[in-house]
Amino acid sequence: MTRHTTTTRLFASTLAAALSLTALSGCSAGTEADIVKNATMSWQGAEPSSPLEDHDAVKFMRDYYYAQAVAWNSGDFTLDLLTSVTSEAAVEGLANTYAKQGDEPVVFNGPRAFAPLKVKDGEDGVVVVTLCEADRPVYLNETKPKTGGAMVGSYELSSTGSGGYEVGSIENGSAHSGVCDGVDIPVALFDTPPTMPETPVTEVVRGPEID
Repeated sequence: MTRHTTTTRLFASTLAAALSLTALSGCSAGTEADIVKNATMSWQGAEPSSPLEDHDAVKFMRDYYYAQAVAWNSGDFTLDLLTSVTSEAAVEGLANTYAKQGDEPVVFNGPRAFAPLKVKDGEDGVVVVTLCEADRPVYLNETKPKTGGAMVGSYELSSTGSGGYEVGSIENGSAHSGVCDGVDIPVALFDTPPTMPETPVTEVVRGPEID
């Protein structure tokens, strides 16, 4: 039997506000994917067990991927749960990608799945987190699935000075490097799966202007 996760830190209250915000928006119902209406998720098998899960930087990465998934599924890139954990430029980039989906949209069945490999504390509050990230079909529902195997990703996190982090540079390795071979990657899926938006997807529901 799967066990339910609780929504991480600030997201329980923020998500409730986001749901109300999206429901009251002036956008037509057909232009957006259904936002995740249930804040709980279920682990599909074993829960995360690495000792690194207790590190604040790894907890942050779980929050970060949750934020991306909820913002994407709602098409709303103004949500505080996303803008509070990443830069304006990164939010604009994510929104721009969303608006260019066209007839091949994607929704997140759960946050991007990963297993932490290493956490390195640097100077000036910078932390580098190295992850093994699951292949896309594990957590995405896409019309034309892209596969390639688990991939290594390194994320440079900068301290915000208030006990949190913000994602800085990102470096992705090769799925063929062998580093992630044999690594068990825990997967959590939303209890209420999202549905695909009406196509073509050419704009965000709410967010920055797209070029």
